[in-house]
Amino acid sequence: MQITMQFLEDRMSVLSQLFERYPRALTTAATILVVVGAPTAFLLYQHSRLGSKVRHSASRGSLADLPLQDVKSMPESVQDKDAASKTRAVYDVASLSTLGINISPSLAEEEILTRYLRRNMTAFSRFPQAYALSLNCDQSSRKTFKASHIQALNFEPGDVVCGAYTVVCREQDRVEFGMALNQIRGRLVTTLERNDGQITFKTQTVMWQPSDVKAPMPLENPVLKFAHEITSWWMLEAGILYLTDYTSV
Repeated sequence: MQITMQFLEDRMSVLSQLFERYPRALTTAATILVVVGAPTAFLLYQHSRLGSKVRHSASRGSLADLPLQDVKSMPESVQDKDAASKTRAVYDVASLSTLGINISPSLAEEEILTRYLRRNMTAFSRFPQAYALSLNCDQSSRKTFKASHIQALNFEPGDVVCGAYTVVCREQDRVEFGMALNQIRGRLVTTLERNDGQITFKTQTVMWQPSDVKAPMPLENPVLKFAHEITSWWMLEAGILYLTDYTSV
């Protein structure tokens, strides 16, 4: 115990001397650590918290190998097994459930999904990812980032959100967006399902490009993958909370 106390006293003495000799430098360093470290710690905490609530899986391989669950709008060019095997792809699935009684029973599934997407895509339009997308958009496309545009959508085929997401499939319980960036192609699929008194919202993201293209796709980058996960998981939680508040009776 005496050794431990002596060690701490020695360390405190060293820190005290450093602050006396370099007060500005250490104050600046401490400020930087707080400014950078606090948001990072918050994001790590949110990622851990949401990860404990959301069902999540991720896989890589060719489109021929990936366990795509029910994406209905895959292009014909990759539906052939031989063509699909010549791709490099990443696939991410996240879902979250709530009791069906938490959402007004008077709402049809189509209306629930429309309200959910209006809320979530409006929120996404303010995220850093959306800002990055807007940098490559012309003036006309930038209108698709506006809340007034998104809130008026019924998410029918051809509707565009945040410049990069075009609705390619709409059913009562699903909306599928197509994405394209350079040689990367993708699908963002949002569905809801009623089962055993629960409503489950699920988000599927699949990206692919020719296997001979070496440039990494966004979900192959660890930082961008982390950003995608925390955004996707938060939107599942926040979208459900919005619906339970908005439709409570």
